[in-house]
Amino acid sequence: MTVTMADPTWLSDDVVRLSWSSSLSSPTYYLWLNGELLATTAAESYDLTINDGEEPVFDVFDSSSNDPDYVSSGRTALCWWPVSGAGAYRVEEYVASVWTARETITDNGEGFFSWLSRVLEDLTTHEFRVVAIDAAGNDGSNTTFSVLMVRHPDVPSATYTYDSGTNKVTAA
Repeated sequence: MTVTMADPTWLSDDVVRLSWSSSLSSPTYYLWLNGELLATTAAESYDLTINDGEEPVFDVFDSSSNDPDYVSSGRTALCWWPVSGAGAYRVEEYVASVWTARETITDNGEGFFSWLSRVLEDLTTHEFRVVAIDAAGNDGSNTTFSVLMVRHPDVPSATYTYDSGTNKVTAA
């Protein structure tokens, strides 16, 4: 099960057509926008309106068992458009006052790039940047991301004991 995204097509200043295909025959697609299920469809495109200042994250899966796992896992997805002349992108995280390389992603001509972070500490602002690298290995422009991680609380773990003599339940 593989969904392949095509280059986006701008229909107007604020509407982009996103298109895709699947390795499955007659798939049903599950479209996610910013971590929420937007639509279920057999169509292989969607026209998305993007308002000024918005940076939407759009995911497409061809299985209902997939969902953007960054939504509940304490991870974040960084997404960016390609930079002209870039051969690769280095993803870095600002850790202990130092930019630390996390991964280098080759520019293989895709219309859109994304990277999924490690599990991030809760109630903390995390800084990331994506640095464009040209074919000669020189650093180019970069895009910086600031992410405030606020997760749903972890499910509490508790054990219960039942005393049949007193009919009492004790939680620990």
